[in-house]
Amino acid sequence: MLENSFGLAFFLKTAHKGSKIRAVHLRITVDGITKETSTKRKWDFTRWDQKTERALGSKEDAKSLNFFLDSLTIKINETKTEIMYSGKPGSVASGIQIRKKSETRKIMQPIYRMI
Repeated sequence: MLENSFGLAFFLKTAHKGSKIRAVHLRITVDGITKETSTKRKWDFTRWDQKTERALGSKEDAKSLNFFLDSLTIKINETKTEIMYSGKPGSVASGIQIRKKSETRKIMQPIYRMI
């Protein structure tokens, strides 16, 4: 089933005021339904470009984080495509519904395996 909109964004979320190190989070939006999760990575906000949603610099740590974020993006898009073409009733929006913490998050499960 085709979706009207699909969005994927990475951003930094403050854990403590005054700290330069922040957690990298992922936000998925499908047809207006938004879900957030942590990537379990931390990054200095002075070395983050919010426009590109990637780490700045050419150091190894920035390259490693950017590669990780690209891998997550690819995995999410693959999962979205599998859900869309599986032939099962439902939609991608229903695939990202988070019902309980104990239940598996359908679209996020492959991502959690990578982390």
